[in-house]
Amino acid sequence: MIRRFLKLYFPLFKHLILLNVLMSVLAARLFLQEGFNVYGVYIIASSIKIVGYALSLAVERMFYAKRGYFFKNVGLSYSRIFAYILLLDLGYYIIILLICWIVKSFI
Repeated sequence: MIRRFLKLYFPLFKHLILLNVLMSVLAARLFLQEGFNVYGVYIIASSIKIVGYALSLAVERMFYAKRGYFFKNVGLSYSRIFAYILLLDLGYYIIILLICWIVKSFI
């Protein structure tokens, strides 16, 4: 799956992945600055991630006409690819938050 992701998905979705990574790092930076015990940070970080996902959806819907035919010919579902990318983003966001929590706890 990772080899297929790097070979097929990453060149076409690198801007989307970069946007999601940027939003994740921005949200994690809030946790490092304010701490994990402030509930307002959770609201702001969740809002940042939701805005990031909405921007991702908007950008991909704009370029769907160019890419949709390619993925139909290959036999891949465009919505499934997009779901994998968003799940991957959620996974590394949780990993980033865990690392930030460990760093914040010991510093």
